[in-house]
Amino acid sequence: MIHAGLIVSWFGMIIFLLWVLSLDVVIDFAITMMVGGFAVGLLIITFAPWRTMLTSSVGDWTILIWSVGALLMVILYEAASVDEPNGISIILVIFFAAATLIPNRAVITLGIVASISFGAAIQGAGDFNLATFVGLLLPFVGAIVFVLLISVGIRTQLEATDAAYRSVSFQGAEL
Repeated sequence: MIHAGLIVSWFGMIIFLLWVLSLDVVIDFAITMMVGGFAVGLLIITFAPWRTMLTSSVGDWTILIWSVGALLMVILYEAASVDEPNGISIILVIFFAAATLIPNRAVITLGIVASISFGAAIQGAGDFNLATFVGLLLPFVGAIVFVLLISVGIRTQLEATDAAYRSVSFQGAEL
């Protein structure tokens, strides 16, 4: 899952860079620092020792920071997009975080932040009435909740299976 996330992240970074270069604004220091920060962060996590990191809480924190960075990049694009924001890329970030099985609280927090951010992107994208706003936001929130429920359920089952395995392993060692 980490390798898939890295590939998608690099692809997204290239698309984001091409989008920034296509803007009709002068690229100032802040934009350069933002894109450079995303690129440096992506380089760091690409060459990180994932096998070692995933056995500790450092891996969970790194995935959480990675997901927040990806959300920032996607939300910047969605908020500045001239079309209606569709939120699919935001859902993909949440799906990735959920698929890596980081702790439930982190995934739920990411889901809440993504929902609020998508609402802000809808609000900033144009002159929408309340019905359009709700019509765009509700399916998005529904998809986020669906991903979160699946993630929480899978993680809970894995933790229960791990506890049962440890118990059986301990009993086997006693015998």
